Amino acid sequence: FRQSSLVSTGEVVIPIAQHLIACPGVSFSEIEVVQSHPAALAQCGQFFVAHPHLRKVEAEDTAGSVAQIMQRRDRGVAAIAGIRAAKIYGALVVKADIQDDPKTYTRFVLLAANSKSAAANSSSKETKRKTNHAS
Repeated sequence: FRQSSLVSTGEVVIPIAQHLIACPGVSFSEIEVVQSHPAALAQCGQFFVAHPHLRKVEAEDTAGSVAQIMQRRDRGVAAIAGIRAAKIYGALVVKADIQDDPKTYTRFVLLAANSKSAAANSSSKETKRKTNHAS
């Protein structure tokens, strides 16, 4: 690890569940293209092996992919994202929990400048953490 003046002051670990999401009324048989962030596409590798007719398209982010498919209303395009994105944009979950590993998590670490208060919060011990992302 590189030396830094930042210290970790907290973290949140969130379970990740990926879903195939499309416009309301779309059936799985209509979908030809699936777009999402590259990490989300990679987390669903077994799904694509089981459905080789689906073409993967990389996008900037998962929720943004849902927003795009809802805006375009293309019945042949779906997105991979979390359930919250489907709810926010009024989309339909066509297939739920398509990620390879049901124990996939994203960890967010809160960083602060190294100061007396930050040092006190970390008990004046230097901690080194490795972040693992399933991909």
